[in-house]
Amino acid sequence: MPRFSKTVLDGKNYEDWCRRIIMVLPFNKYKFVLSEVALPSSGPESSTRDCVISQNWHTTNESSLMFMQSLMNNELQHLYLDFKTTKDVLDSLNSRFGIKSISHINFLWQSFIHTNLEEGGNVNEHIQKMINSAHELRVMGKRLDNATIISTILSSLPKSFDEIGRIYFMSSFDWDIENFIPRMDA
Repeated sequence: MPRFSKTVLDGKNYEDWCRRIIMVLPFNKYKFVLSEVALPSSGPESSTRDCVISQNWHTTNESSLMFMQSLMNNELQHLYLDFKTTKDVLDSLNSRFGIKSISHINFLWQSFIHTNLEEGGNVNEHIQKMINSAHELRVMGKRLDNATIISTILSSLPKSFDEIGRIYFMSSFDWDIENFIPRMDA
C-alpha cells in the first residue's frame, strides 16, 4: 500500500478518511474486496483456479483490513479488530459515522445523562454501558472529559452509592475511566 498523509480516522473526519481509502484500494487493485464475495477457501470440488482466486481474495482482504486499521485511532482499532471483511468494516463505519444530525447527537447525550441504575442492578454492567455511551458520543464529536463522564456515572447510581460520590467530589484524586470500575468494586 502506498503511503499517504497520516489521516487517522477518529470519527469526525470519516468522510475525508473514507474518500482516501476508496481512492487507494483501486490504485492497488484491491477494490474488488468491497464488491465481490469470497469463494469458499477450498474443498474437494474446488479447481486449482478457484483455490487461487479464493486465496487472492482472502490475502487482499486481509491486507486491506490491516491498512484501514492502521489509519484508525486506538479506540476504533479495538472496535473493528474482529471484523472479517473490508466491506463489513466500511459498512459499519458508514452507519456509525455517516451523516449524523445534531438532533441525533443530542438524543444520545440526553440518554447518557438521564440513564439511572435501579437499586440492586448490576453496577459493573451499568458503568460499562455508560462508558460505551460516552465513547460513542466522543466519536461523534461531543467533547467529554473524564471528570464529566465519571460524575455523570456517579450521579446515575442508586442512593446506596452516594458515599462514593461524595468521596469522588471531595477528593483530589485523579480518577480516570480505566481505573473507575476497580474503585467501584473496592
